[in-house]
Amino acid sequence: MSSSRHNAVGGAFVALAMFGAASGLAGDPGDSTASSQPPGVETAVVSDLLAGYQDAQEDVYVGTVTEATLSQARSAKLPPEAAAAAATQEFAVTEVSPFVANYAHAGWVINDAFADSDVLDTNVSADGLTLTVNTLEFVMVSWTDEKTGLPGDSSYTDPRTLTFTRDTTDGAWTLRSDERSEKTDVAAIAEQDRKLTERVVRENPSLFASDGSSADAPPATDIEKATSGDSVVALATNSYQGSTLNVSYFAWYASYFTDPAHSWNSAYVHVTNDCANYVSQALAYGGWDRQPGAWVNRTHTDIWTEHLSFVAWGQADQSYTWVNVDNNLAYVKATGQYSGPWSIESNAGQGDLLYFDLNSNSQNYEHVMAVTGRANGDPVVNGQNTLRHNYLLSNLIALGGTGNIFYANYVG
Repeated sequence: MSSSRHNAVGGAFVALAMFGAASGLAGDPGDSTASSQPPGVETAVVSDLLAGYQDAQEDVYVGTVTEATLSQARSAKLPPEAAAAAATQEFAVTEVSPFVANYAHAGWVINDAFADSDVLDTNVSADGLTLTVNTLEFVMVSWTDEKTGLPGDSSYTDPRTLTFTRDTTDGAWTLRSDERSEKTDVAAIAEQDRKLTERVVRENPSLFASDGSSADAPPATDIEKATSGDSVVALATNSYQGSTLNVSYFAWYASYFTDPAHSWNSAYVHVTNDCANYVSQALAYGGWDRQPGAWVNRTHTDIWTEHLSFVAWGQADQSYTWVNVDNNLAYVKATGQYSGPWSIESNAGQGDLLYFDLNSNSQNYEHVMAVTGRANGDPVVNGQNTLRHNYLLSNLIALGGTGNIFYANYVG
């Protein structure tokens, strides 16, 4: 994967790097005839710069990994809450990124990495010396679990803002900053996320030959339904019938339907923000019965369904508890099967739910994710809206932009 070339370009978490400018720059500083004109940046040059950057992103995971550095990472036993500090302290001397170190601590031996992205928009300064690129990146890391010997993979998408500056002497470009983009149009990002994931799978079928799920699988009959293509709609109904949650079924669904190869169950419709919608699907697959109600009562916390009755024309037919994060939390607590939300999110385990106060204002929650297991003490999370598949919580925190995280603990 790391040697691949890309049609679209992007990446993240690369130390400041210098890339030589390719041909195609208008007003090259080395051309005296164009010195009075503000230099521009052609599309091909942007692509070349970001293709090199994207290759470097893959190398973050596979280019600097040695047995010695992995041993240092393992011995450090990095707890999830220390991930941010590791970037500038513990792992600065090992030359291992905190992301790679967290994989090592989890006991996931990295085999390869693949990066791709779509450019959302670009901006060039008036003098042509600063290039800002907003991208939505896709990264997939394949690994082998040290304990079980089983292969797996983790994937994520993330909006990034990259800023390059151009040297006026030799025309070389330097990556000056790489930050998580604070895009506010959630619906636009979610739609672009789906398009990017679909394109990556379509253009790289060999990467997705198996689902790589680390979650416990349901009975074989249900796996057959899930993987037979035409029968995927069968997963809309509960496979495990009961009044309490079967956390193994919950975890399997949550992991399976974030795998890029089949990252959405077509039996359900998308909403503006799919995170709670997806978590509700996993809870339903785990055995929770829908609580029906009429559209006029859609805000009631004792109603939980994706199909309200007597829906007004043109209106969404899901209850607020199904698709709204705060209402979803109110409902899961009302069932008596979840306690919290609690801090110290690193204690979360299979069947738990993570709720994110992204604005850190303690007024409401804006995001929810499913916890599908633990890897050497590090919670493994899965989520929608921006894709998170079998992703370590420590790396999620290191990505940034999580705000305050709390978890609802499944108590049965």
